[in-house]
Amino acid sequence: MKTNYIKTNIALAAIILTSFTVTAQTSIQEKATYDADRYGNSYVNTRQDGKNIEVVDTHWHDKYYEIKMVDGKMTSLSVDGEKIPSANWGKYTEVIAEIKEQIKRDKEQAQRDQAQGKLDQEQASRDQIQAKRDMEQAAKDQEQAKKEEEQAANDQVQAKRDQEQADRDREQAKKRPGAGGKGPGTSET
Repeated sequence: MKTNYIKTNIALAAIILTSFTVTAQTSIQEKATYDADRYGNSYVNTRQDGKNIEVVDTHWHDKYYEIKMVDGKMTSLSVDGEKIPSANWGKYTEVIAEIKEQIKRDKEQAQRDQAQGKLDQEQASRDQIQAKRDMEQAAKDQEQAKKEEEQAANDQVQAKRDQEQADRDREQAKKRPGAGGKGPGTSET
């Protein structure tokens, strides 16, 4: 009973460990996030014709910004769906800098998340191996317990036989001449 409980817990732990999915492995180049207000924020970084293209769609201070950059230079800006002419981009320099800084922090966090995700996967792999070893040991323990039960049953049978033999030997000893000091060959004085 106890070994079944242990095996069940080990199996459950193995299932839980193998079912973890590591979401930190999302590519930095195609990372989508959502803010607390459930407005869609996204950052997509692709390479096209040898150029690095970044597209940012985000809600920032109650406004929706769409920014496109090619090789690090802004090529288009929309605020709340309205396309802003490049001559007016200067009005948005501060907020664009804040958005870029947030993207930088998000990239750094994504890298840390990927590194942690890799460590988590490695640990999950080690945990799976250990869970397998534990299950094998539990099976061995269960087999040993079964053998010990069988041996205990055999010992009980043997003890009963030994007791019966001892009873027969006592009966035989009582029937033998000279037993108990009253048979022929003993003298009473």
